[in-house]
Amino acid sequence: MELEEIKNRLQKTITHLYDKDFYLLQHDVSERAIAHRLAIYLQAQFTEYNVDCEYNRMYESEQETIKKLGSQDFIHQYNAIRCYQVEKEWYEITKPVSVYPDIIIHKRKDSVHNLLAIEIKKDTNQESQDYDWLKLEKYTETAGLHYSWGASIHFYTKSKYMKEPLIKWFFRGKECQVQNTH
Repeated sequence: MELEEIKNRLQKTITHLYDKDFYLLQHDVSERAIAHRLAIYLQAQFTEYNVDCEYNRMYESEQETIKKLGSQDFIHQYNAIRCYQVEKEWYEITKPVSVYPDIIIHKRKDSVHNLLAIEIKKDTNQESQDYDWLKLEKYTETAGLHYSWGASIHFYTKSKYMKEPLIKWFFRGKECQVQNTH
């Protein structure tokens, strides 16, 4: 599926979320609650795929395994980011880390049709988005978890006015510049 089609469907979904569940953003409810509602509306737009929240399984050689990232590059970057986010408390990982995107659009039991991984962040969340962006880079690397595209959606909350979320797109392990469709 081409990016323009994905963008259009995602935009329709976000509009639907704002129409039906703007309360969640106004009242700054948890990112998981927002992700859940967004996933429900995404399923209506991507009927040919499965839409799941925090799905941590993948298939390799017809075997189900837990989704993990573990390259030395990822481990080094993970340690640098997470150390910064945990009040300068140093801890180091040395083994692969279990990962689960907030939302994925994919076909279960099939690692070839992983269409889109989505990470959501609210503007009131104090954690840096660096870890989400690192995961999206790794999800979309051809040698990684084989997602065609990644999207980081930054929602604005606690406002009585709707403000369009910021969306960053990822492709082949890198952030890519994409024009908005409206």
